Amino acid sequence: MVKPLVPKTHDVAPVLLAAPAGATTALVAAAAGYQVWVTGLAASITATGAGMTITFKDSAGTALTGVMSYLAGTPIVWPQGPIALPYLRTATGLGLSVTTVNCTLNGTFSYFLVKP
Repeated sequence: MVKPLVPKTHDVAPVLLAAPAGATTALVAAAAGYQVWVTGLAASITATGAGMTITFKDSAGTALTGVMSYLAGTPIVWPQGPIALPYLRTATGLGLSVTTVNCTLNGTFSYFLVKP
């Protein structure tokens, strides 16, 4: 039996995530011909006002998630998974960003650049 060749997820180093309140923060720059696949996230939210929300978007501003509401101090954990099942995936040639409203988002995440 031939096994598919995919990167091992334990070879992925976590990337620091530090998104200030009330801003759209670029997390991964666009790379021509590649998609960004997010395979894990571990972060916490710190309140700076009422109505805290975060939204992950591509670099064109298209939402990849709905608006997500959390309580202050809530951990967000997307366990490291296989590359074939990403939590988020951008369109080819677009980067990844996060928009925060009335909160900061700090932690780590893992991603791959994938040529479709």
